[in-house]
Amino acid sequence: MFEILYDKGPDTTGIFRKVANTRSVKDTIEKIEQNIVLHDDEIHPILAAGIFKVSLQSLRMIEEKEKEYKSD
Repeated sequence: MFEILYDKGPDTTGIFRKVANTRSVKDTIEKIEQNIVLHDDEIHPILAAGIFKVSLQSLRMIEEKEKEYKSD
């Protein structure tokens, strides 16, 4: 995933501003979780950026839950 963002990201206009198709993001995340091999040419840079953004959001949610747990 990072390789796609590194190699193709700089050449993709608005890579983090454009929104990837939500269904495609969910389907690709499911494939990754099921350890299905994905080839670089199957994943568009916008899709890779969408998956990256979802993973960052989940990290933020985990951090917020930890803060709540520690404050209780």
